[in-house]
Amino acid sequence: MGKKPYIANYESALSFMTRDQHDAAFEVLQRALSQVPENEMTGDNAAYLNILSQLSFLFLERRELERAYDHVSKGLEAKKDHADLLFLKSLVMFDLNRYDEMLEAIINYLVAIDEGNAHLFDYRFVNPGIFKELFERLIPKAYQCSFQHEQIRDIVYKLYSATGNERFKKTYEIMVNIDNTTSREEH
Repeated sequence: MGKKPYIANYESALSFMTRDQHDAAFEVLQRALSQVPENEMTGDNAAYLNILSQLSFLFLERRELERAYDHVSKGLEAKKDHADLLFLKSLVMFDLNRYDEMLEAIINYLVAIDEGNAHLFDYRFVNPGIFKELFERLIPKAYQCSFQHEQIRDIVYKLYSATGNERFKKTYEIMVNIDNTTSREEH
């Protein structure tokens, strides 16, 4: 028995993506998504989740934020700790200026990448370049613009204290530095 059509189309789309043929990838991914049987639209189906993730990314590129968000949401309904979908949700929230929700997605992303199941889902947005972007641009901007500074900082500190995770430590340090800089500027 051959590959399921949606998996073959997903793999074709990845090939287009690696050659920067995003329009072709977009069309093939939409076809792939339409071929996924409803009973296979689950959190266990890596191909389904990755199709949603890739489409979300391409909708973001096209500045179609509502459609990107719809695909991210659909994927997170199936698997709430899918790292790529959480990262993409943070980007959508960034573009919508919804910084508290962006930070929530980032925190959940940081938790998800340490779940130990990254190899099952072939995550695209778990790599040193993404971490650099998170720590140098996304987290500082989101934290500076968020409304719930103390609550978010306290959650990150608790996560770091409970896990000893270096990414939470770095996130907490960024938040403390921003708070210290802001309080010095206010005086």
